Amino acid sequence: METLHQSMLVVHILSGAAALIGGALAMTARKGGGTHRIAGRVFFYGMLGVSFTAVPMTLIHPSTFLLLIAGFSLYQVLNGERALRNKAQRPQWKDWTITALGAISGVAMLTTGNVVLMVFGGIAAVNVTVDLRTYVSVLRGRRVPGNTWLRKHIGHMMGGYIAASTAFLVQNASGLGPWWLVWLAPTFIGVPLLVMWTRRFTRRPPAVTAQNG
Repeated sequence: METLHQSMLVVHILSGAAALIGGALAMTARKGGGTHRIAGRVFFYGMLGVSFTAVPMTLIHPSTFLLLIAGFSLYQVLNGERALRNKAQRPQWKDWTITALGAISGVAMLTTGNVVLMVFGGIAAVNVTVDLRTYVSVLRGRRVPGNTWLRKHIGHMMGGYIAASTAFLVQNASGLGPWWLVWLAPTFIGVPLLVMWTRRFTRRPPAVTAQNG
């Protein structure tokens, strides 16, 4: 079992490095361009590698923090990727499954008593609420902003990157200052950037009416 854990750890670290580098490149590259798309794929698959290796690792060496961050990260990147493929935001079983993952992760985080996990749990709760409101609006044929998918893509991909950065700092930089400051630094930096980019790239959205079918 220890050999399996070490093997998973190697894949976990390599996937994390790919995700951090790919995510940074995707954020700084021209949005929608070739570099952004390629780097975004590297980030996405790197995050999948991080999340899926975390599960067997926590079964061998239990770590509530690692498991919940993995679940939260998986919810974020799956939702961000799904937004590109479901621009109309008409929910299918994949969307409900992803939202359920976010709800489970969020509730679990909120009950830990850990400040950092509770912050992420609160973020997950807001995200899930927005998911559900959007899906219900679409199913009822109400008008929704035409750039909802873009807001969702930016927000969730950035949320996944913040989670990955937090996990990296927790493992490698906890001694550099007050633990809460080190752990929450990616959130303090990432959220203002998220707000700025969302406003910049989603100005003056056209309203659209969801069509049945």
